Amino acid sequence: MLSPVSPIPRVVAEVAPLLVRYRYEPDETQAAQLVEAWAKQYPEEWIRPAVVETLYQARYKSISVEQVLNLWQRQGRPHPHYPGDFERLVSRSSPERSGSPLPRVVSRPPLGVLPAKVTEPQYQKLRTLAAVQPVRES
Repeated sequence: MLSPVSPIPRVVAEVAPLLVRYRYEPDETQAAQLVEAWAKQYPEEWIRPAVVETLYQARYKSISVEQVLNLWQRQGRPHPHYPGDFERLVSRSSPERSGSPLPRVVSRPPLGVLPAKVTEPQYQKLRTLAAVQPVRES
């Protein structure tokens, strides 16, 4: 019988590749260390949505993720603004995730199918999509 994966290694495995892929961090080792630090300070299930939120806001820096996490911590809950379509574009998730702004582990594609880096046209498309939708604070 397989033992369950503990939350911190799971979130590191899910989020560190996104940080490298979208140029938040130069390599996966630095990204993994950063995600692990966040996972010790914030609820693990908030970290991936916070990264997607910063992509949506066109804030391509790790410090922006931490700012979003701090804001959500003050509010006592995550408050993402991005639509499900944006999350699917960012993560190339499976269709059964539609309608849910927060990730569900069971429906994620294997990490091996994600490219190591986003191409410049993909990066520009994400920036354009993020700029089209105004961010509303509540």
